[in-house]
Amino acid sequence: MCVLCAAVFPGVYRRPAEQLQLGMETSTTSLSSWYQFSVEDQSEAAVETAPTTSTLNTAGQKPFDFGLLFRCALLVIGIIGILANGLVLGVLATSKQLKKERFNVLFVNQMSFDLYSSVMIVIVTFMKIFPVRLIGTSGHWLCVLFYGETVLWLGLNGSMLNMAAITVERYVKIVFPVWHKNRFHPWMVYCTVVFSWATAAVINVAVSFPTSAVVKGTCRSWSFWPSDAVMTTYAVLYFIFYFFNLVVISDEALLYLALGGV
Repeated sequence: MCVLCAAVFPGVYRRPAEQLQLGMETSTTSLSSWYQFSVEDQSEAAVETAPTTSTLNTAGQKPFDFGLLFRCALLVIGIIGILANGLVLGVLATSKQLKKERFNVLFVNQMSFDLYSSVMIVIVTFMKIFPVRLIGTSGHWLCVLFYGETVLWLGLNGSMLNMAAITVERYVKIVFPVWHKNRFHPWMVYCTVVFSWATAAVINVAVSFPTSAVVKGTCRSWSFWPSDAVMTTYAVLYFIFYFFNLVVISDEALLYLALGGV
């Protein structure tokens, strides 16, 4: 009966040994297939998620800070300026000819501007390399005066104004020597000194305070203007101020070259 059933239904009726062997082969094949697919999936996931050596090296390296290099260069320039201008002022202070020539007052003022600017370069740059937390009224003052570079540009703009005044004085003395000797008085020199400092202060301090603020601990200098028209007007006037000074100084330089050629 069993033989007959096996002959009629070969695919259904199998001997126990064959069934056992077939079951073992099927299990082994399924197990090996599952393991193969599992290993391949894990390998693909590892390739996708594991960072490569170049990625780790790139992530571990920080980009070179050119801003820090530039600020260090500014520190060196400021220190050299302090030493050079301090030496010149020291020599002028001990000179007996200082008060005999009215021009020397303007020259001393020029050296004072340059010395002040050099000191401010060192202070402002040092504060930007090692920033402090800006809080309250003191933080606002630090933002406006130092992080906004107001104290620095006060000296730079004043130096340019005083240089233009020196240029005009030298030009008048060379081209109109008689008028210069009879009409050029000491009070003009001292008024020029006061004018250069006061104008530089107005140009920078009076404008930087209302346009600067501390926002979430960050200094935002020269950023808050009443309107775009006001900002554009100030920019145009500032450009004219620089352009005028450069033209005056350049004309004096050309005059000296022409006289030297004669």
